[in-house]
Amino acid sequence: MVKYLKSRIFNLSFNQRFLFKIFLFSIRILLIFLGIAFLFSKVKLFELIGFWILLIYLFYFLKFKKEALKDLRYEDSDNIFDFMDEDTKEIIFDVVKEAEFLKDPPKAQILLGIKIISIRRVENILNRLGVDNKKLRSDFEETLKITEKFEELDIKENIVNKILKNLEPILIKAYEISKNFNFPKIPVELIFLALRVNGDLLIQEILNKYNISPENLSASTIMELYKMGKKRRQIHSSFLTSPIRGRWLNRIWTSAPTPFLDKIGLDITYLARKGEIGILIGHKNELNQLLDKIKKEERLKIIFVGREGSGRTTLIYHLAYLIVNDQVPESYFDKRIIEVDLAKVYGLDPMYFSQNLLLIFNEALKGKNVILFFPEIHQTEFSQVWPLLYTYVKETEISILATTTDEGLSRLNALYNISSVFDLIKVEELDIDSAITLLTLESIFYEKEYNVLIQPQAISRAVLLAKRFLTYKPLPDSARDLIKEAIGFAKNLKQKIVTEEMIGDVASRMTGIPIKAPIESEKYILENLEEIIHQRLVNQDYAVKEVAKALRLYRSGIEKKKGPIGTFLFIGPTGVGKTELAKTLARIYFGGEEEIIRLDMVEFQNLEDIEKLIGSEDGKILGILTEEVRKKPYSLILLDEFEKAHPQILNLFLPIFDEGYIKDGLGRLIDFTNTIIICTSNAFSDFIKEEIERGKSVEEIAPIIKDKLVEIFRIELLNRFSGIIIFKSLSKEDLLKIANILIDEINGDLIKKFGFSIILSEKALEKIVELGYDPVYGARPLKRAIENEILSKLSDLILKEEVKRGDKLLIDFDNEFIFKKYENI
Repeated sequence: MVKYLKSRIFNLSFNQRFLFKIFLFSIRILLIFLGIAFLFSKVKLFELIGFWILLIYLFYFLKFKKEALKDLRYEDSDNIFDFMDEDTKEIIFDVVKEAEFLKDPPKAQILLGIKIISIRRVENILNRLGVDNKKLRSDFEETLKITEKFEELDIKENIVNKILKNLEPILIKAYEISKNFNFPKIPVELIFLALRVNGDLLIQEILNKYNISPENLSASTIMELYKMGKKRRQIHSSFLTSPIRGRWLNRIWTSAPTPFLDKIGLDITYLARKGEIGILIGHKNELNQLLDKIKKEERLKIIFVGREGSGRTTLIYHLAYLIVNDQVPESYFDKRIIEVDLAKVYGLDPMYFSQNLLLIFNEALKGKNVILFFPEIHQTEFSQVWPLLYTYVKETEISILATTTDEGLSRLNALYNISSVFDLIKVEELDIDSAITLLTLESIFYEKEYNVLIQPQAISRAVLLAKRFLTYKPLPDSARDLIKEAIGFAKNLKQKIVTEEMIGDVASRMTGIPIKAPIESEKYILENLEEIIHQRLVNQDYAVKEVAKALRLYRSGIEKKKGPIGTFLFIGPTGVGKTELAKTLARIYFGGEEEIIRLDMVEFQNLEDIEKLIGSEDGKILGILTEEVRKKPYSLILLDEFEKAHPQILNLFLPIFDEGYIKDGLGRLIDFTNTIIICTSNAFSDFIKEEIERGKSVEEIAPIIKDKLVEIFRIELLNRFSGIIIFKSLSKEDLLKIANILIDEINGDLIKKFGFSIILSEKALEKIVELGYDPVYGARPLKRAIENEILSKLSDLILKEEVKRGDKLLIDFDNEFIFKKYENI
């Protein structure tokens, strides 16, 4: 572990160091001049001397920067200076010189910041982050002026040592970062990253002002370092270092030939040897499980289980990389992993599939060094594959690797109980940090391919949004989709930079979830939501207020600890507006009534109906509820007649209401945190009817109803609702308002479809309300009255062509409803 910064040049005085630099520079110029002069001399001896002078100059002064830190022979050194490249050394010398001149060691870090951000390569890193480099430099320089001067130093205290001690935390951190990322020595770019991580309070205050986070700065630095092409290692050569083998014998030379496998398979160990595959970022737990099995077992029989894009095949590719680099037990040296797509083999010649399958297994067995890899094994012809597969897994020394999904595993277990003969390794999606690292590296290629610049903030934002909202795919695939869509979005806008704002816009379009802060039109809707809803819903103020409050809280950006946007239980008689409120909210805020995920809970009265909701373990049945929410994570869920479902099915909603998540039949986590859930119930409707007929108001009945609900629902479930709302019964005045709303809707449809409209006189409207009034059944009789008395007669007029476009019909009442043209309007 490095502990200090030391160089002989620091033992010299200020003037001596200056003279030494002049002398060193002069020597370099002299060597170049002499080398070139001798090289072009006509005397052969001088030509040879010139060649060797230039060669010595290259090796001892330029010191090619191609070794990685771990390859340098400084294992016993505690001196950070031994690990720096030449540019970094020059900057440290200059900083020490200027701090010594100022006689102010604490200013060394500020001086270091000024020096580094003046370098073009660091400017590029800051530009990628959207930082104004001139302003940042100005802030550093202003800080340099206002910092207090260090107390006078005694000559014996050695000011240079004080300066170096002030810089040590930065340089030690830079060493650690360089070694972790396998960079060539310590470049100046990583000094700046270390300054952000370990700099003093003044440094942190300046960089925080420009929102330069360590994570984003690290990503920007990696992207810029690898972008430098020949001056730096490329991604594969940096992350796939190949140790030199200490043996010359390759066991492949003594193995039996495998002509058929070579024809239909892909030797992925060959690809790993070429450096084309083998990178593994994250998945430490899964890799440790794999390595444990390799250490313990002479043959492998493993199925990697996970979602498509979770990294199952990547783990197998990394195993190929470990094999070709002898980083496995000796028994696995020179093994060949051959990938065979069984579905493709079947498609080539279905009639001879069994014979071909037998040939595959026999060649692998005779070859003795073959590991078969069957991707997505659940997609093969089970009846022909599995009898043979069982035989070879149980009775031979052949090694087999395979991948499958959770659904595929469920089906295979149901048919063949494969878990009894194969070891299973569950492959989870990448964690957030690993996904950011991987996509940062991939973005280097995207930038070159699409000629754009991708901000590190955009990559981090893509991963975080994908993790939260694009749950139908695992990381990094989900975030990769966001980044690619954002690149297309930027190209359409003719912009060269992919920003985190673009990522938010794309995520909103892909999911339908309003991720960005509300725009003016949405703000107006949110601020006036109650009034807008009441244009369609009458006399349910409390219910509307509670739902609107939950939605405003969600869109304000204030994070809830857990659970959906809101969960409500609407209790009340039929026809008072419970379902209508859900429909109205869907029309106003979720894009239309068709966007409602609506379930009639009467259909789930038996315990076995649970599979209808969340799906079956074998994947044959997909859950009505879970699949819809997986596809539309931002939605309104309406559960009609909630109390009619089986009690055990109701228990499913406990984790949904509490945490906002539930696992479906296949074990996938389904996210409900961006949903509003409205449950309606006609519970105790007879009691409500009787009490209303006795003249009691809903306000008087409500407390009794809430106490009685424990007879139907578990108290744990009731406590998880955001609100239990008793809907009021409707008066004649309320029905009059509803009638006007319904007539307005009918008019809208008539004008749109047929080009004419209707007007109801006061007498006609009052008669409709009279016919449709029922204190127990609410507005439903009113709708039937309008249908019977208005719509049915209008349909006759339309069919008889007695109305035409541009007409206005007056509907009056005088012992019967009268329809006539309103000529004067």
